[in-house]
Amino acid sequence: MILVATRSISLQEGLLALLAAITPSHTIEFVADTVEVLPKLTESPVDLVVLDADPFDDSTRLLRGQIQRVSPTTRLLILTDTVQQRYDATWPEAEVVLLKGACAADIATTIEQLLGIG
Repeated sequence: MILVATRSISLQEGLLALLAAITPSHTIEFVADTVEVLPKLTESPVDLVVLDADPFDDSTRLLRGQIQRVSPTTRLLILTDTVQQRYDATWPEAEVVLLKGACAADIATTIEQLLGIG
């Protein structure tokens, strides 16, 4: 399963189209808030969490460690709004941090690499 955490309807729609195209065998679920991520990880195996880091704050930083403790094999892709947020989000626990404005091909390639497909 791929879990996307975002409140943005346009980001949900764009990611759904992209993920459906490159990962047709994965179930895709959406949650609106980072606090909903951990309970989902305990319900069923999650291969990838795509996190909309808007706003980027300390709870976003803590989430990676929590994900790793609850589900060590789950990969994390963080999407940020600004270059400064991208810089702030680059800490040792982060796997990949991309700007939301990155081209779809770059996001697709990153997701494929994180999932070990393609």
